[in-house]
Amino acid sequence: MTQRKFDWRTKVIAIDFDGCLCRDDYPKIGEPNWEAINEAKRLRRGGVCLILWTCRAGKELEEAVEACRGWGLEFDAVNENPQFRIDLYGGNDCRKIGADEYWDDRAVYMGFPDSFRSIRGTTIRTGRGHIREFIDVALRSEIEIARLQKRDGAETVLRQCLEYLEGLMAALDDDFVTRTIQAAVQGKEGDV
Repeated sequence: MTQRKFDWRTKVIAIDFDGCLCRDDYPKIGEPNWEAINEAKRLRRGGVCLILWTCRAGKELEEAVEACRGWGLEFDAVNENPQFRIDLYGGNDCRKIGADEYWDDRAVYMGFPDSFRSIRGTTIRTGRGHIREFIDVALRSEIEIARLQKRDGAETVLRQCLEYLEGLMAALDDDFVTRTIQAAVQGKEGDV
């Protein structure tokens, strides 16, 4: 596993193996689910922390980790909480893997409907989720592309936008953020 630096704002996704990253053929390795694998790789490139979250152990777990490596997918932790999250909670490393999202073929969502909905695999978020999704999906990816293409000016501006948006997330409540985003989307800057 590659050691990367994270902070309290880092999104964490716990991803199941059998039935999620590949067809469930336990104890064998099933056919890869390229849609899930490619999405996980894209998010990791954008700065998301990924945890392989599986019931596999021993030899079968090693085979799953190797299969993922062969598919070009690396994880920041395997069946454990990442160290930055343990530190964030005062050294408490509970048995439950703590994540912002759980990808699992057997998942059922039982939370509050005003904060999250899943419609055929599409995540819809309110409040800070809008900004976090924009940061994770668009902005971090664009920064990396600008860096790789050596467009220093573009990278600088994008990093400034990232700092501004992360500052908003830390300082503002969900209702204000939601109204700001809705007004920006509708082009009504003065209505917030």
